[in-house]
Amino acid sequence: MPGFDGMAALALARDLAPDTPFVFVSGTLGEEYAIRALRNGATDYVLKTNLVRLPAAVERAFTESKERRERRRLTRIREFSSRINWALVRLRERDELFAAISRIAVEVGGLRGARIGMLDPGTKDVIWRAWFGSWSEGGGPDALQASARDDESGSGLAGKALRALAPAISNDIANDSGVRSREKFLSFGVRAMAAFPLVVDGAAAGVLGLLAAEVGYFDQDEVNLLAELAANVSFALELMHKQDRITYLALYDPLTGLPNRTLFHERLTQSLQSAGRNNASLALVLIDLERFKAINDTLGQQAGDGVLQAVAQRLGSAAGDINRLARLGSNLFAVMLRQIGGAAEVARWLEQVSSQVFGTPFTVDEREARLAAKAGIAIFPEDGADADALLRNAEASLKRAKQTAEAYLFYAPHINARVSEEVELEHRLRKAVERGELFLHFQPKLDLVTRRIVGLEALMRWTAPDGAPVPPVTFIPVLEQTGLILEAGRQAIAAATGTYRSWQAQGLEPPRIAVNVSQLQLRRKTFV
Repeated sequence: MPGFDGMAALALARDLAPDTPFVFVSGTLGEEYAIRALRNGATDYVLKTNLVRLPAAVERAFTESKERRERRRLTRIREFSSRINWALVRLRERDELFAAISRIAVEVGGLRGARIGMLDPGTKDVIWRAWFGSWSEGGGPDALQASARDDESGSGLAGKALRALAPAISNDIANDSGVRSREKFLSFGVRAMAAFPLVVDGAAAGVLGLLAAEVGYFDQDEVNLLAELAANVSFALELMHKQDRITYLALYDPLTGLPNRTLFHERLTQSLQSAGRNNASLALVLIDLERFKAINDTLGQQAGDGVLQAVAQRLGSAAGDINRLARLGSNLFAVMLRQIGGAAEVARWLEQVSSQVFGTPFTVDEREARLAAKAGIAIFPEDGADADALLRNAEASLKRAKQTAEAYLFYAPHINARVSEEVELEHRLRKAVERGELFLHFQPKLDLVTRRIVGLEALMRWTAPDGAPVPPVTFIPVLEQTGLILEAGRQAIAAATGTYRSWQAQGLEPPRIAVNVSQLQLRRKTFV
């Protein structure tokens, strides 16, 4: 087409659909043109004389596109959570809070529309108190309010969410006859809808309704994020419901700004109820600062207060959400870890906390102060079915830890033994990776017809210091979980390519070597 070449197509694609993979295929693509294309956003270029590269180039293009979307999603989630938490902490008027959350959900969360309604205790109707939409045409928020009234009877998604006290999702409303007023929503560009219950004192109090422009938008990761948002809104509603401003402030530690024992107990109770409904695990971690009294005695109370504030800030960064933290006593902090994958995951988190929070000295009045900590852990439901039992057992495990040389202990003794083995395995494996002690076995691939070797698969192996081989099923998952797979994988690729070149240098004609690559490696933009 005259005036419309590959570079023009690239510019159009980057403008209208920036995530679309773009690979140049040409018979005459010069070096200067190729460089300019890559700088302008092309993923790759393939000469027609070398089309064998095309499948790999296309696969790489799709991988990079997926990575870009994932990076934007994570950035959006961080900004979304930060803005929502700011609103929850700062806004004390209910309707003002609802309006802010609806607006943030659309402007930052990338949703088509958002609305929040409260359940009328008399009629049991949902009364929508706030709504916001990114409408390009067709009535705007007022039309959304009108269509929302069709759902007040409770027969739509909002009603389902309120009755089940669980999210109600329709990821394709065009093909879901159960969605009321779907034609009106479709005319607004809505393709998927979700409703999340707002729970106060264990009972349905309202609903958070969210509208998306993409079919299938509400996948499990998105639902988990939004369910936590709804839980945080529920916490805020519970506070507004029960206490005035003075009472609210009484629920927070005035020094660190963290929840105190009373508020933490309420939040822990609600989180345990949610975990029980969803058959999920939850860990309660109590962290006691060692040598803190010495800081108070030598540097003074003001210096000690400064250290406590710094510890709270670092713990908040490590936990990712201040709603999971509390200061329970002078030098005692609590952390809730929701949806944990097991005791080993908690142990790894504590290892990170030890490094991030206590690995760097605290500066007080231009003087450095070092702190260490002991921790006690109790896990729901094994170590307690309610908040009181979990707190009591976490305190018991903390007391035992303070009497030993261990940095942390779980309430259940058998977990301590298992986690100790897993942590020891991780430490030995980390040293093995640092020393380059992992090696490769080459497994041949045979052509069953010709009975010739047509390829080799490089398999990672490890021999423990005592000479015993460690099964891959034991150490490969640890490499994946800890991120060590990145360095181990780099070493494996280097070893495989080095061996291949060595065989060639000896006059051999080695077959292709396949090296297993993890998803974590593929997500790194520097991998290819």
